[in-house]
Amino acid sequence: MGIKATADSYGDTKYFRLEEVKKHDNQNELWMVIHNNVYDVTDFIDEHPGGAEILFDCGGVDVTTVFEDVGHSDDAVKMLEPYRIGSLIPSQCVSYSTTFSSGKTSKERIHSKVAMEREQRAKRREAKERQMWNEKFSIFILACITLLVIVVYIILQRVKWGSVIVQ
Repeated sequence: MGIKATADSYGDTKYFRLEEVKKHDNQNELWMVIHNNVYDVTDFIDEHPGGAEILFDCGGVDVTTVFEDVGHSDDAVKMLEPYRIGSLIPSQCVSYSTTFSSGKTSKERIHSKVAMEREQRAKRREAKERQMWNEKFSIFILACITLLVIVVYIILQRVKWGSVIVQ
């Protein structure tokens, strides 16, 4: 593999900078970052259930959000471990709201995601209802203005025709 850490190694853990990870984004060396851990998934390309293309799209970058959004199982997380080659240097680590070490099972993560999506749908529905009410109110106001203009027009016409007849 020829792994070169661009930062210090402490104990058994090697630390890498994001700049180093970015250099490994091809089929010969494919690295990615998930939850601040660096993985060399080159040997996993042909085995990935989602296909090689998605791995190439994610090569050389932090894919934590994408990995979480897909909703990978605990087994998928365990499958990654043999490919772990180190961690990001501490100054480049990111704090995530949901991590593998959170103690949540896949089922709990999925339920949490479903609850969040349900809440977002409710917010969108409320926003749409407010928008519809605003549109209906606007139509009502425009109808009133139109009616007022018609009444004023009729009054002005009567005044005009009344003054024509009197002369």
